[in-house]
Amino acid sequence: MKTTIKSAIALSVSLALTTLVASPSRAGSIIFANQVEQFNEGVGIKDSYRRNTANALGAPQLNAYSSNKDFLSLGVGGSAIFSFGQKFTNKVTLWETTWGDYKGKQSGYDEQVEIFASNSLNGVWTRLGLIKNISDGAYNTAAGASLSFTGVFQYLKLVDKSASGRDRDGFDVNGIATESVPEPFTIAGMALGASGMIAARRRRAKNA
Repeated sequence: MKTTIKSAIALSVSLALTTLVASPSRAGSIIFANQVEQFNEGVGIKDSYRRNTANALGAPQLNAYSSNKDFLSLGVGGSAIFSFGQKFTNKVTLWETTWGDYKGKQSGYDEQVEIFASNSLNGVWTRLGLIKNISDGAYNTAAGASLSFTGVFQYLKLVDKSASGRDRDGFDVNGIATESVPEPFTIAGMALGASGMIAARRRRAKNA
């Protein structure tokens, strides 16, 4: 009977540990894109500052529309690949800049971007979803627009899906955030804690 109890306890804790390791994002921290691996400029970009890839890196700059030039325009149909200095998981958040607040014309600039992730620049890309600047709240909001996903990846690709038109230069990337994968010592700590739980439960079962 005691052997059966021990086996059941060990199995349940083992399954719990497996779940934690398989879902490392629970202990992840927020990280921002820190490198542009590729930039394929789309149609419609006129100003040089809108081509500055560094503008899309780091935390978003949510200053006034009239002065905020800290963004990268993808151009209609353009794309860019970003990395974060480490692998990421769980969720991606985008901030986008759409001018026109003082004119009340943001809704006339319906821009959107399709999001993909991969562990190789030349490998298979997994589609994560689509984010729109206006309806999803990606433009000039502190929260940005987020989508959740499963898996662990190294690279994030944004592909502009905006409609073409006069004065249109695609999705304007102000910032990109995701969640880091825990360091190995974090998972090791989980394993050590689970081992202690098993030992404690075995002692209680033996005393019972």
